Amino acid sequence: MPKIIIILPYFGKFDSLFTFWLQSCAYNNTIDFLVITDDKTKYNYPQNVKVVYDTFVHLREEIQLLYDFKISLETPYRFCNFKPAYGEIFQNYLEGYDFWGFSDCDMLFGDIMKFIPSDWSCYDKIGKFGHLSLIRNTEENRMLYKENDAYKIAFSTNRPLFFDEDAFPYLFEKHGKKIYPFPILDFMPRLKELKVLNDKLGNRMSVFTYEEGRIMRYSLYENKIVSNEYAYIHFLKRPIEIACNGIPQSFLIVPNQFINMEPITLELIVKHVGKGIFWAYWRNSFKWKNFKDRLYNRLWGNRADRNLIQCMRRKIDGAG
Repeated sequence: MPKIIIILPYFGKFDSLFTFWLQSCAYNNTIDFLVITDDKTKYNYPQNVKVVYDTFVHLREEIQLLYDFKISLETPYRFCNFKPAYGEIFQNYLEGYDFWGFSDCDMLFGDIMKFIPSDWSCYDKIGKFGHLSLIRNTEENRMLYKENDAYKIAFSTNRPLFFDEDAFPYLFEKHGKKIYPFPILDFMPRLKELKVLNDKLGNRMSVFTYEEGRIMRYSLYENKIVSNEYAYIHFLKRPIEIACNGIPQSFLIVPNQFINMEPITLELIVKHVGKGIFWAYWRNSFKWKNFKDRLYNRLWGNRADRNLIQCMRRKIDGAG
C-alpha cells in the first residue's frame, strides 16, 4: 500500500472535536499526519501525528516568499484556497511519500486505507473534496496548480473561490489524470437533521457511528437496517456537543451530538432522526457580523465569486 502524509495547518484554539480527530488519526496508524499550529495545548498526539509549532504570520511570510505577487491570506480560514499548493509549500516534509494530502479537522477519519484502490499507482488524485484529498507525490503534480496562472486569482483574492474543489480537480481532468473518489458522509449545514450530501444512498432515516476506527451509517430500507462504511465523516459548519463519556473507542453520532454507544435498532434510528430547526446554526448566522456577511454575499459576493471561478477555468483552458 502507498505511503501517505496528510497535512493540516491550523491556527487558533482547537475545539473539543480535535481530540476525537486525533483518535481517528491514531487508528490510521499506517498514515502519517503533519499538524502545523500555534495551539500549544498538551494534547496526547499519536505517534503517527507530527506537530510543528509555528505562527500564522510566520507561515504566511514563508508562503509569500514563494510568489512574485502579493498573496491574500488574511485569516487562517483562507488556507482552503492554498491547499493545492501544499505539495510545494511543505515539500521539505514529503520525501519518501507516495501521496501527500490536505484535510480539515471538523471531521473524523474512518479506515482510510480500506478505501485506497488496489491499483492506487494508476491514480493521481484520491478524494474529490477539500475535506480530504490525496495527491500522488510527483514533481508534475506538486506544480500542476500553477498551470496558466489560474492560481494567482485564488491566491490574491480574499474570497472563498473553492480552488481546491473546482479549478484544481479541473486541472487534473484537463491532463487526463485519474481521480478516485472516497465514499464520504457530508451533511447539509442549515438543518438540524443529519441530511446527507454526496452519498448514493440519499436521505434514508439513519444514525451514524464511530466504531474503533470505522465510520458507519445504519439506515432504514424496506423496514430493515442496512449498514454501510465510509472513509470519513465531515461536520461542515456544525458545532458538535460532546455528550459521551470521555473519548470512547466507539460512540453514536446523532444530530449535533456524540453520545454513548447503544445497540442499533429501528427504534433508535427513529428516535434520533432530529427533525426541527438547527438553532445553533441560525443563532450564529444572525450575529451582526455574520448577518452582514451573508447579506453582502447574497447581494454581490456570491455572484462575484462565481465570475472569478469561471475566470480561473477560462485561464486553465488557455482562454483567459
